Amino acid sequence: MKNKIVIVVSKFNKLITDELLAGVLEELNNQSVNEKNVQTIEVPGALEIPGTIKMILKYRKPLAVIALGAV
Repeated sequence: MKNKIVIVVSKFNKLITDELLAGVLEELNNQSVNEKNVQTIEVPGALEIPGTIKMILKYRKPLAVIALGAV
């Protein structure tokens, strides 16, 4: 997991967050990031993003975490 990039994305306002996610994935691809090194985790809403990131950083030690949410 240390070489992975984790994207935490909210399911709330999915129309918006799906577009945000697509843009991030496109840019990671443009930067030659292998899709095998990217993990996407969905959470119910933007309020769950910080706690999820805290757990990810504590137990998984990824290369980077990207947070996407829309309220």
